Amino acid sequence: MENSKKLIDFARDQGFCWIEIRDPKATLTLNECKQIAKYAKEKKIEAAYSIHVGLLDSNFSEVFSRGPPNADVFEGPRTIRSLACGNEIRKDPKKKAWNSSELEKLVQAANQAANQAKTMGETFVLENALEPIKGDGTA
Repeated sequence: MENSKKLIDFARDQGFCWIEIRDPKATLTLNECKQIAKYAKEKKIEAAYSIHVGLLDSNFSEVFSRGPPNADVFEGPRTIRSLACGNEIRKDPKKKAWNSSELEKLVQAANQAANQAKTMGETFVLENALEPIKGDGTA
């Protein structure tokens, strides 16, 4: 929570209008998020909320379930962001992309997360970082 406040101060001092609050495993409590949101509002900084787990990570659903209520308290773009890929690519240096089965599971998880976010009036946003834009026909 203190780091988030320091980032808000930095954003204000640099003339930013908004920042992203990263809560990788959604460990901030709702009360802590409310305090951070209040602090951001006092500093006139809008904030977006982000978790940092991939859609196929075994703990995605559990972590994501805490995210939309936390994201809901921030005045900003009304988004909740997470990663598209996670451990399935990060832990295997030879793996460059998803197979069709993984992609199907990923799409299902993304749709479920998007629907959950939508019930809170938020938009689910995916960060693409490690995965390729275009596959090779098999991966």
